[in-house]
Formats: sequence, C-alpha cells, structure tokens
Amino acid sequence: MTTNTDQGPTRSRRQFDALKKAINPEAFYRREIQNVPAQLKINNEGWTQNLRCPFPSHDDTTPSFGFNVKTGACRCNGCGESCGSVIDAAMSLHRLDKIEAYDYLKSSYSVELGAAPVRFPRFFVFQGSVLMLPVFLSAER
Repeated sequence: MTTNTDQGPTRSRRQFDALKKAINPEAFYRREIQNVPAQLKINNEGWTQNLRCPFPSHDDTTPSFGFNVKTGACRCNGCGESCGSVIDAAMSLHRLDKIEAYDYLKSSYSVELGAAPVRFPRFFVFQGSVLMLPVFLSAER
C-alpha cells in the first residue's frame, strides 16, 4: 500500500488487478446478492440472465440483471446500472469508494496478495555470446 498524504491511502493498478483475479466472479455474486439459482443459465459469452437487480436504487419486479462469470462485469437492463468488475460491483452494491471496496473484498474474501513478483532477466544466446536484454520474465508464469 502506498500513502498519498493529500488524498489518503491509495492502491496500485497491479493490486486492483491481482484482487480481481483472486476473486471468482460467480462465487462473488452468489455471496453478495440474494436468490441466485443453483443452476444458472449462462450464454456462450459467460453472461447469466434473468436475475433480480440487486442495486439499492432499483426495486426490480421483473428480473433484468445479469453478470459475467468470466469477467465479473454486470448489468441491469431495467435500471441501466452496470459494472466492469467485482470491485465496481462492490462499490455499487455497498455504496463504497474504490479503496473501501478493495479493502472490503480483500478482507471479506480472505484474499492474501503476495509481495511483488520476483522477476528474472531473460538471457539470449547470440553467436556464442550471452546477451542480457532489458526484458524480464515474471516468476508468476
């Protein structure tokens, strides 16, 4: 975590991306919204269909909400609310800012994000000589 004294704590893009990868979107929506059926209808692109909208601003009487089990994105065709990830969904569902949503998800889903990955230099052999180029491979691969 880095701290910006003017705006409070911040998180890096890498931290947000790691959190998104660590949380299974289907498990997130099953836990965060009510009445998700055991058997979901999922289309070829990964979208569920015909769920009740969980957003606080929409009293959904006709199921019009769906989420993507691959990306975590969601949308309601009734109220027009949409989100691009589980972090955005947590922000909308719980009326949190981005940092609060990050902290909520990290603690609620017991996500342990490790330290920055160890990076190893990539070596190339060129005409019998070893060349080290400024290209790095991550140990995460």
